[in-house]
Amino acid sequence: MSFNARAPASVWYSRAVNPAKLLEFLRSHRLAVQASISPNAGPQAAVVGFAISDQFEIIFDTLETTRKAQNLRNIPHIALANGG
Repeated sequence: MSFNARAPASVWYSRAVNPAKLLEFLRSHRLAVQASISPNAGPQAAVVGFAISDQFEIIFDTLETTRKAQNLRNIPHIALANGG
């Protein structure tokens, strides 16, 4: 099937995401790659261990002195890749 950006979402996905299965998948992979933006606007990525709550809150810990902590304080947005 080709991708059509104007098609409704129901065309892109054959079935809805099951929240319980999504939690199971996320919890079966304990590591993720967290990407943030550095002070000079460059991308920075790091492998992090994480946990996820039943409400899909993603939690990871880090030291205050790490680049990811400093980046998150400056720009509180990240990308997180998980799985596989």
